[in-house]
Amino acid sequence: MAKKNFSSGFDKLLGNTPEQKNKEEKNINEKEAPKKSKTKESIIEHQEEVDPEVRATYIIKQSTVNKLKDIAYWERAMLKEIIQEALEEYVEAWEKENEEFRAKKKRKSKRR
Repeated sequence: MAKKNFSSGFDKLLGNTPEQKNKEEKNINEKEAPKKSKTKESIIEHQEEVDPEVRATYIIKQSTVNKLKDIAYWERAMLKEIIQEALEEYVEAWEKENEEFRAKKKRKSKRR
């Protein structure tokens, strides 16, 4: 025969216990209180709003890819983060060397 649970019936008769009241108050406070600490996801979302990521495909030597993967492993980072950092450093160095940075003109798309 199955075991029956009568606790919900007694709780209705007796009301909430002090432990249950504390749990309910904590739940209400957690819902109302804004989260002050920034999580990694919220930081990433904010960065994407400012400068969105773009998916791109490039042909790179296999040995370079293997080294980048090893660096990502030992740095405990994602491969895209390692590549992003390397590219940003290259662009900064190029800008310092060439002083003036001019973006190429964008083509006007032909609409049919």
